[in-house]
Amino acid sequence: MKENDAFIFYKSFYEAVEKLPPKYQLEILKAVCLYALRGTETEKMSATAFSVFAAIRPQIDANEKKRERKNNGGAPRGNTNAKKQPMVESENNSKQPMVESENNSKQPMVELSETKNNSNNNDNNNDNVKEKEKENVNDNSNSNNNDNTISNDFSADAEKVKQPQIPYKQILSLWNSICAPAGIQSVKALSDARKEKIRIRIKEWGGPDAGLSKAEEIFRKIVASDFLTGKNEKGWRVTFDWIFNSPENWAKVYDGNYDNRDNKTGNRDPYKYANDDWDF
Repeated sequence: MKENDAFIFYKSFYEAVEKLPPKYQLEILKAVCLYALRGTETEKMSATAFSVFAAIRPQIDANEKKRERKNNGGAPRGNTNAKKQPMVESENNSKQPMVESENNSKQPMVELSETKNNSNNNDNNNDNVKEKEKENVNDNSNSNNNDNTISNDFSADAEKVKQPQIPYKQILSLWNSICAPAGIQSVKALSDARKEKIRIRIKEWGGPDAGLSKAEEIFRKIVASDFLTGKNEKGWRVTFDWIFNSPENWAKVYDGNYDNRDNKTGNRDPYKYANDDWDF
């Protein structure tokens, strides 16, 4: 590097050493001046001073290359920067050089930094649009899921409303209040198996309301029957499970097959119509 009479001392150089102790400031200042004016580096430097000097040195080298090109008459031959380009005024009244395109038409030259900034802005805008599209898709998806959940909830509630409520407790209460006082075994709990049998019988009897009325009628026919209340040769008594076990059993009671008969009148013997699956 040739010796120089002057060099540019940038504000950034000062800011780099401003907060350092005075001894480091002096050491760095001497190293910068020696390198910029004479092209030589200080042999012995502290680690702190050298780290700052190493950051400043590339700028001094760049300025030196610019000075050499200027002294040599501009840019090297063949460099497009050496050709003078016609200038055109842009919208903000700043002049831009003209360049020839492939079809030999002259176009205004745009600085690379501006093009790069525009490209970055476009990329950022595209990224923002994509992010918004994703958010919209997610929002729509969540909205659809919420709508489906709400719809399913409403459907489930509607289904519950449509399904008849089986009067399990009322059936149990009727049995214990009507049949138990007649010496027939009471029922204390309803298992799932019993509830299923009740549900089937209630359906056969025309639904909850009609089923309750029919159940009460059957229960009263039971207590009015000597045979079903244990007044028979085997001492068998009807049970809750026997009535609800099959459609045949309750139908026999409801049809009067176990009603009390006067043998003198020739009416049928209720033993003949008893179910084989008696509970003892």
